Amino acid sequence: MRADKPYLSTEEVAELLGFSVRTVTEWASQWHDSGGLEGVPAFKMGRSWRFDRQEINAYIARKKAPSQPIERKAVNA
Repeated sequence: MRADKPYLSTEEVAELLGFSVRTVTEWASQWHDSGGLEGVPAFKMGRSWRFDRQEINAYIARKKAPSQPIERKAVNA
């Protein structure tokens, strides 16, 4: 996979994420159907899905980021 390539194939994203091509395809479809609320950022090019490298890198970074702890306020009894 060339690092200078701006768009990735389904196969390349599957390799990056460690999931099957079928799973990544389903996630891309979810992204499209939900208006970007679910799934993996993708767009259709003909009959194939394509993925913007920068968006995928940002997606991976978001998924690796630890959850923010919930602040608990002291309750005066």
